Amino acid sequence: MRRRKNQIDAYRQVYGHDPVTQHDWKMAAILDPISYNQKNAGVPAHVVVGRIKPVPGQGVVRTNLFIPQKEVWYPDVPGGVSGHNFGDSRGFNPNAGPEDARVAVYVDYDNGVIVTRQNPSVDTATGEARTGSPNIAAAQRPDGTLYLRYEAVDPFSPGGETLGKLSPWSVNGNIVIQPTAGGPVVGGNVTSFPALEIYRDAPTGVTTTLSQVMPQNISQEGPLVGLPLHQEIGQASLLDTFNEVKIIPHGTVVIGPDLTALGSADDPPIIPIQK
Repeated sequence: MRRRKNQIDAYRQVYGHDPVTQHDWKMAAILDPISYNQKNAGVPAHVVVGRIKPVPGQGVVRTNLFIPQKEVWYPDVPGGVSGHNFGDSRGFNPNAGPEDARVAVYVDYDNGVIVTRQNPSVDTATGEARTGSPNIAAAQRPDGTLYLRYEAVDPFSPGGETLGKLSPWSVNGNIVIQPTAGGPVVGGNVTSFPALEIYRDAPTGVTTTLSQVMPQNISQEGPLVGLPLHQEIGQASLLDTFNEVKIIPHGTVVIGPDLTALGSADDPPIIPIQK
C-alpha cells in the first residue's frame, strides 16, 4: 500500500491527476524515486522530467540500460580494478520495472512526458549505496520525432561524477524516436556497455520490441572494456535528420540539435519544437 500511495503522489505531481490506465501506472512507477529493492539500502533514485508535444496513439516507449552480470568491476584508486558493484542479474525482459536497470528512460507520447531515472549503485563489499545524477537533454521536431542525449556514470568512480563524465567510462548515447503510422521506430549511437532494451507499449496494451543489444563482454570487466566503445542501434541514420549542414568560408560545418535538459518533477521544463 505504501508503494501504491507513493506512486500515486509522484504521478499526480506531474500529471495533475491519479493514474488510471496500465500505462499511467508504468509512468507512476518510474516517477516514484523510492527504492524498494532491498539491496539499495533505502537510497532513492534520481529522477528528472521534461514535457514534449504529445503524439496520441504512439503509446509509451521504455528504454532500459541494465547490467546483465551479478556484479562488475569498477576502477578504484587504491585497488586498481578491485572494486565491485552489483549489476541487475538479468537478460532482456519486456516486463522489467524501472528499478531493474541502472538507467531507465520512459517517453509517454500520449501525454507528452519524458522521465529519466538513475538507480543507486551498490558496492558489493560494503553494501554502501550511492545515486548518480543523469545528464539527459532532448529536442523535438514538429512531427513529434524526439532526439535524446544521455550520460550517466557510476557514482563510485574515482574523483566523483564530474571527473567520471569527462572520462571514457561513462554510459552515454544519442537516441532518436520517430513516430510513424505503424508505431515508433528508433535509431542511435550508444556505448557498447551496458545492455540496452527498448520497448513500445501500445495504447492497445500490446508490447513490442524496438531494439535489444547485449554487450559482447558480459564478464566482470565488461564496463572497463565496453564503455569507451560505441555502437549503432536501429535506424542510426535517424540521428542525421536533426543535423543542419551549413556552408562556411573554408568548407562546411554540421550543427546538431538545440537540446534542452530535463529537470525537476516539481516544474518540468518544456522541450521546444525544433523547426
